[in-house]
Amino acid sequence: MSNSVERASAEKESRESGQFLTGILCAVAGVLCFAPGALFIRMAGGIDPLEITLHRMAIASIAIFVFSLFYKSDTGAKNLKECLELGSFGMIAAVHFGCFVASLSFTFVSHSLALCYTAPIFAALFSRVILSERCTVKQMWAIAVTFGGIFILVGFEPLISPKVLFGDFLALISGVALGLYHTVSRMYRDKYTLLKYKANAYFFAAVYLFIVLMVLRFSFYGGFGSVYSAYSVAGVAASAILCTLAGHALINFALRRVSTVLVSLITTQEVTGGIIFAMIFLNETLSAASFAGIAVSLAGITLVILGAEKK
Repeated sequence: MSNSVERASAEKESRESGQFLTGILCAVAGVLCFAPGALFIRMAGGIDPLEITLHRMAIASIAIFVFSLFYKSDTGAKNLKECLELGSFGMIAAVHFGCFVASLSFTFVSHSLALCYTAPIFAALFSRVILSERCTVKQMWAIAVTFGGIFILVGFEPLISPKVLFGDFLALISGVALGLYHTVSRMYRDKYTLLKYKANAYFFAAVYLFIVLMVLRFSFYGGFGSVYSAYSVAGVAASAILCTLAGHALINFALRRVSTVLVSLITTQEVTGGIIFAMIFLNETLSAASFAGIAVSLAGITLVILGAEKK
């Protein structure tokens, strides 16, 4: 009898370890998809930021709906409560993506990435309040170490203007929304399939962004216009497919297996990845401070992974 109990316990522990490792690998793969995101958005620089975000959400939602139809997966809301819940996911997604893309038009890429990835702090707060997930002392230290590395890495520019501060504010709001997005995704992991969650989040986000764009077009801000070219369209398409569709699918998959705080901490490495991609494709060199920042932030991630609870 005792042998069967021990065997069952060992099998359960093995499954949990496998789920944990799968979650970590998916989160890392998601970061690799996110890393060139800022470069893609800069490629689409002639297009209005809200339009870029709308296109990303629309392309992603259409792709998921088509995929779900092919595999006969149910993605529609069954009642008013589900519709409201799914609509709220879209609102969070719209705020996160919209504010981040818009921030890149006002502030430095390093500022946008660093402030957006304050998300683990907000994820820890939301997870504590909403999910009752404990933020351990090790996780708090890991957060401190990780952000110490990020700030060493990006090195905030000394030239500050109202325009830059506004961009920084948008990036910070994007970070708050991202922390909430990660928490809500984990909260509803047992109620909604990944396809249903993502399809509706992106669909409703596209609807909200379309409404905002229409309001702006018919207001006194309506004078601005977008310039589309093959280069800018390629940037939007790459951003939608690689970053939004693939990257966020992997992150949401990871959130169903690993704690919110841990996944949020791993995603901070988009900052590191973004700089590395810039070095490779834009011939930008990494300073000694950049190398130090990468090392410190990776050390923080390693600390929290080693000390994380596998549940």
